[in-house]
Amino acid sequence: MADRSATSIEITDASYGKDEIRVLSRLGTTVRDLTLTLDAEGEFLGSFRSGDNSAVLPTDTLRRHALAECGRMPSASAEQIVDAIALRLLDANPAFTTVTAEAVGTVWEPAGSGCYRAAAWRPSARVRRTRAGGRQASSGLRGLAVLTTSGSAFTGFLRDALTVQEESTDRPLCGSLDATWTHEDAATVPPDVLADTLLAALAGRGSTSIQQLLTAVGTSALEQHPTLVTVELRFRSEPLSPVPVPEPGVGTVHDLGAGSIGVTRVALRRA
Repeated sequence: MADRSATSIEITDASYGKDEIRVLSRLGTTVRDLTLTLDAEGEFLGSFRSGDNSAVLPTDTLRRHALAECGRMPSASAEQIVDAIALRLLDANPAFTTVTAEAVGTVWEPAGSGCYRAAAWRPSARVRRTRAGGRQASSGLRGLAVLTTSGSAFTGFLRDALTVQEESTDRPLCGSLDATWTHEDAATVPPDVLADTLLAALAGRGSTSIQQLLTAVGTSALEQHPTLVTVELRFRSEPLSPVPVPEPGVGTVHDLGAGSIGVTRVALRRA
């Protein structure tokens, strides 16, 4: 999608859409809570260049199409919904060449009659559809809280004049884990199943760095679920520093979460 003006300024990429579309539905005792993001690419550069909006479907109309599809599929999975929304938007505007739809859910667990509590992590699904028939899909989860009390080490790292961090051979590890995975068609692994897989892979596993730990955990997920093609893990680690205690034998105290957040990411693909 290129459009070069007389001044040789080129639009290299452009899209528009709608964000933060929240849809809550109930089917029996099951509650589905999704926040949708829609993004469309296509032959509408006239709107960006000269304000010609003849190929632009309003973003509120995009939202209404998404809501209509959610209402039509009250029991569908998040991936089925975003796939249907992407196809519907391609049908709604001939100028669209690619539509990406993403859903991030809130898991509500029963906590009594008509009462629910939110789970600590959020499932996600993303589908990118092209008018030519192309389809890319991924599933994910966000904010999976992780705390391990031992087995995490960090030694032998590079030092320079500004490095003050001390080495540790056995420290707690606390933070949140995001995961994204792709899979063979019609063979997705549900987010709650993969959350259990990731936590089980973390349990009791020693490591010499967060990098090594994430690679081992992602490898375990690929090995246990043959239908997965790729796994990407992103860990946000809380800063941690020991606090001196006045007497020996009273336990270990750490200052947790006081400072900036460390981020480590690894992407793995089945060979």
